Order: sequence, then C-alpha cells, then structure tokens
Amino acid sequence: MQQPTLPPADSGNADFELARRIIENTGEHLFLTGRAGTGKTTFLRRLMQSTHKRIVVAAPTGIAAINAGGVTLHSLFQLDFGPFVPGAPHKPSHRFRKEKLKLIHSIDVLVIDEISMVRADLLDAVDDALRRLRRSPLPFGGVQLLLIGDLRQLPPVVIEKEWNLLREHYPTPYFFSSHALRQCPYVVIELEKVYRQEDSHFLSILNAIRDGKVTAGVLNKLNARCRPGFTGDGDRPWIQLTTHNHLAAAINAGRMSRIKELPRVFEAQVEGNFPEALFPAEAKLTLKPGAQVMFIKNDPLHGYYNGLLGTVKRINDDNTVIVVPEDRNDEIRVEMQEWENREFTVREAEGDIEEKVVGFFRQLPLKAAWAITIHKSQGLTFDHAVIDAAAAFAHGQTYVALSRCRTLEGLVLSSPIPASSIISDTVVSSFLQSGTSTRPGEEQLQQMEHAYSQTLLDNLFDFSRVRNDFDNLRILATQAFRNIAPKLPAMLNERKAEIVEKMEIPASRFHAQYTTLIQRQDLAALNARLRAAAGYFAPLVSDLEKYVKTLPSSHDNRTYQERLAEYTTQLLQELGDKSTQFEALQKEDFSPMALLRARSKALIANEKTTPVRSAAKKSKSAKKTAQKERKPREIQLPPGFEGDANVYRALKKWRLQKMYTTDKPAFTIMYEKTLVELATALPGSREEFLAINGLGPAKWKEYGLEILKIIANPQHFLP
Repeated sequence: MQQPTLPPADSGNADFELARRIIENTGEHLFLTGRAGTGKTTFLRRLMQSTHKRIVVAAPTGIAAINAGGVTLHSLFQLDFGPFVPGAPHKPSHRFRKEKLKLIHSIDVLVIDEISMVRADLLDAVDDALRRLRRSPLPFGGVQLLLIGDLRQLPPVVIEKEWNLLREHYPTPYFFSSHALRQCPYVVIELEKVYRQEDSHFLSILNAIRDGKVTAGVLNKLNARCRPGFTGDGDRPWIQLTTHNHLAAAINAGRMSRIKELPRVFEAQVEGNFPEALFPAEAKLTLKPGAQVMFIKNDPLHGYYNGLLGTVKRINDDNTVIVVPEDRNDEIRVEMQEWENREFTVREAEGDIEEKVVGFFRQLPLKAAWAITIHKSQGLTFDHAVIDAAAAFAHGQTYVALSRCRTLEGLVLSSPIPASSIISDTVVSSFLQSGTSTRPGEEQLQQMEHAYSQTLLDNLFDFSRVRNDFDNLRILATQAFRNIAPKLPAMLNERKAEIVEKMEIPASRFHAQYTTLIQRQDLAALNARLRAAAGYFAPLVSDLEKYVKTLPSSHDNRTYQERLAEYTTQLLQELGDKSTQFEALQKEDFSPMALLRARSKALIANEKTTPVRSAAKKSKSAKKTAQKERKPREIQLPPGFEGDANVYRALKKWRLQKMYTTDKPAFTIMYEKTLVELATALPGSREEFLAINGLGPAKWKEYGLEILKIIANPQHFLP
C-alpha cells in the first residue's frame, strides 16, 4: 500500500488559493482548519516553498514541532511552562541571545501548527513576548498569525490545578479565548475536500461524529464493526489504538514477550543540541524477528512512510533490520535514520529566515506497534486498525481514532462505542459555526490587500518612533556626558527639533496623499508620489544615521554603557529599516513584496553596523583573545572636544590595553573625564600632572611617567 497522494499544486483547490492570498497579500490573521486528511500540512509545505514573507513555524509540543519542521513555542520565546495569568507581572526569566532577538524582530508570519492543542494563556504568553521584544503595542507585536489545526480533534491539556488559576480570566481553555486574539479580527477557512478517505459512506459516519450529530443509525453502522477479542487476522498487521498510555504499553510488552527470539537493543546516537524531550524515537529500541513495527519517518526513496505497519523478518549483523510491510510482497532494508533539531536564524546574505540545524538524532525509524495511544496516532493513516474508544475521555478523541483509518472495512472495534464516548464540546461547535462567517469574498479580499499596503506605508512614514528613540538617547547622553561634553545637550536638542520639523511633520502631511491614491487605486500617481517622497526622506534618514554613529557610545559607568548601546541599537535599527525601504521605492514601483524584501536587508545591515557590546563578564584569557581578534576602529572624540585629538586617542588606546592586561574595569584605571582633561591640559611634569582634578600621588606612582610619554609622543602609541 503506497502512501496516500495529496493534491498537486495546480489542483484548483479554491480554499488553498484563498488561504495563500490572505497570507501572501494581506496582514490578516488566518485560522486554517478542516477535518482530518484535508491537506493542512500540504498547504503549509507549499507556502514555505513559495512565499516571499519571512515565516517561522512553531508547535505546542516537541513531537509536533519536529513533524512540522519547526520549533516549540516555549523554546522560541523562552516561555515558562507554568500558566500565564493575565494582569500578573511577568518578568522574563531568561535573557535572549542576539541571534534570537534578531530572528524575532524579522518575523513576518508566525505559523502555529496543531493549534487545537494550544491553551489560551499560552497564546497570550506568545503575544506578551512579541509585543515586548518587538517593542510594539499591536497584538502579537504586529506579526501575522497562521494558525493550523482542527478543533474537532485533540484539545489542549488542562491540569485542574492550573485551570483553577486561569478560569477567572478565560471562558474556555481553547486558543480562541486568548485575550490578544480577541483584540483583532481574523479569517477562518475550513478546508472541505478530504484526500485520506474516498468512501462517501465512511465519510458520512466520520462527519457525523466530528460534528456531534450522531444518531442511533450512525452508531449502529459503526458498531457493526465490533469484534471483541480481535487483535488481527494474521495475514496483515493490525494496530490497536487505545485511550491510555499504560494500555498501549501493556499490549506491546505482552506481544513482544510471546516471541521466543532473542531481543536486539538499538541505542540512539545524539549529536549537538537535541534535548530528550524532543526525541522522535526511542533512545533504546528493543526488537525481535517477528515483531510488529511501525515506521515513524517518511522515506519515499526506500518505500516507507510515517505510519506504515510491517513485520520484522530478520535483524542483520550490521544492525540493519529487514521489514516486510503490510499488504506488500517486497522487503525493506531499514538503516539508521537521522532527525534534525532546527533553530530559526536570519540568513546573512539575503536577510530572510532560514532553518539552522543545531543537533542530530540517529535511530532506526521503527517502533514496536501492536498498539499506540490515540493521541500519538494524530496525523497518521492506517489501512487496518483495532480501535478501543469506549473509554474515551476527551473531546475529539473518538473522531481522531476513527479518522486514522482509510476505509470502514479496515476498521474493527474491540468494544461497542457508546454515545457517551463521542464527546463534542458545544463551545467548539459554536465557535466554528460563527467562525465560518469570516470567510472573505473577492471584494473583501481586495480591501484586505489594499489595507495591507496602507499599513506598510503607514509604518514607513511614521517617524514618531524615531523621534521617541532619539529622545531617549538624548536624555541619557545628556546625563552621561554632562561633565565630559558640556556642548552636547544643545546639539542634541537641535537635532530633535530637526526630526520633528523635517521628518515627522512632512510625513504626517504626506499620509493623506498616499491614502487617497490607494483608495483610488491610481497606481501611476501613487508610485510617482512615493518615489518623490523617498527622494526627500532618504537623505534625511541617512544623515541622521551618520550623526547617531558619531555620538559617544563608551562610558566608564557600566549601566550607562549598556543603556547607551541599547538605545543606539534601537534607533539605528529603525533608521536602517526606513533607509532600505526608501531606497527600494526609488528603484522600483511600490509593492508589499518590495518593502518586505527591503526590510529583510535592513535587518542584516543594522546588525552589522550597530555598535553593541556584550555586557557579560569575560575572563582574562577571553579578553586577551578578544583583544587580538578585535579589528582596529577609529576612536571617537567627545562632542565639543577642544584638546589634542591624537593625545586623546592615544590615551584611550593605552587605557584599553591596561584594562585587558590587568583585568580591571576602565573607570578604575582612569575616568573618561580625566582623559579629556589630560588631552586638553597636556601636562609635561609631575606638578602639572597632579594639578589635574582626579589625579593624585597614587595615580602618579602607578601611571604618571607612562602618561607623560604618551603626551610627548602620541603617534608612537597609535596604529
């Protein structure tokens, strides 16, 4: 039996095309749902291959993340595993690495697979992280969401103790009760065409169970497949689906013990970063000839896929396993396979997002599979399954179990399914019924596309964030350098006024012009006005970038040093983003794609040019290594400096060398203000040295003669 084929890209599936346009051409959030086997995963794979947007894929569990080719929500946003209580203070427990921050700033679309298993508070925790890290008041930090899953399938896990904390804040645990999601509109598209089952009779039974419309007639048809005590007919592998882990484990252990052959244990190989919680297969796999197994990985080249059942024929000395697949006469030689643990990173050359492999897990892609739980069967397809769903305890559990089967004839019930085992949550039914009304028509879709263009231009021509970032830097720099650069406050105030007069006010006036042209769909006039506006603003932004880079960024006080780096980084990122977009508008006609490409390039440019230093303490050896590897860079003069520039630069270089060789903080060697005074007064004797404020006999004894030599011949100490 071959793996079921999914529709080709040009199949004409109208739902696929509508979902693609929403993600590609609008900023609207999308919930893509549909019954089992409707191609949700297929759509995601095609989107990842074709989109021009920067996409990150995440899932609520490790296995779901591995299967989707993504990461877990908790690892992506470094979330705690406890409940997220709205309104309670949430102080991040982890510092984000530079690469992680760069990734989060670059996301255009966040895909959350298996969204039915995501609790409302977890989605709000994601919202909190995105707003905070992207410095945006918008829901989810302005990131577009693509939520994929079927609410009729497995629900989120809710521990009673945690729900007691959350029930005061959420009407339901489902993701659609998220406070953040309820703040913004989103589109619901339900895929209709089923590719897994072709039997209309069986489909009607599944649909009735999924929709909670089970009649006595439907139950009778289903329970006609009941054969108590049946575990298989011996001619082909049958798998049992159970409600609980211990039931599946007991069945597998019992069936394995009946085989008289000696067991062979295969130990997994782990390389790099691959946490145990993400293991896609057993770390120690026990097999015997005659054991029933299930493939847990897709490999079309070798003729198997995830969920294919078979029987172990023999185990070779080279640790390969020969498996006879169900309903086939051939044999499959099974070797060690490799799974990758991926992290998302920003590609340096193109500025888009790529997946970076950080760890490997190697094991045979097999597991003993006389039985598995219904939860672990989600996403799989079987030709022959024995289902024990009489003890179903969760919404959607019975539907998930039954829909794993390709045909009604390949399904056997170990016990009759009572009506009480078909659990349907009325809250879910009500949500889905109302959600289908959000499906847009062509006119509404075009309005969404125009609104997206409007949003991109609004963000580009909004200089309020530039003004605020500059003001924060202005206030901090004034405090930090009031003794070293007394002329700096006036200079910064003058620049702030220029930002308002030359950037913010003209941009606000321009807003009405491009808004009118977008509404009129006058593309020729729109492109002409945008090109002219870009020509006006680009030089102003470039000039401000250059100015910010000339501002003093080093300080003896560690707190000032870190905050100066932070504020400078934020401002340069914002300016770099606008600069690349203005450049794009001058070179080509406006389109969302062009601006998105420009934003991707800006991200990389900002990271390469922003003067950010790590605040982490380094050991003496690490500092020496860093010193050797550091590229020489020009030492900036303080604003309004009137002393000898060469002497100042030589003294700065001397202090830096002392810092590395002695492992002392810079300010304990000599204050910045003192360096400025030395470069201005230019002392030539002990008496003149001691006359400078902050210098005494101890400093003279330790550094005096060195300082006088530098002042006498600064060129000797400069590169």
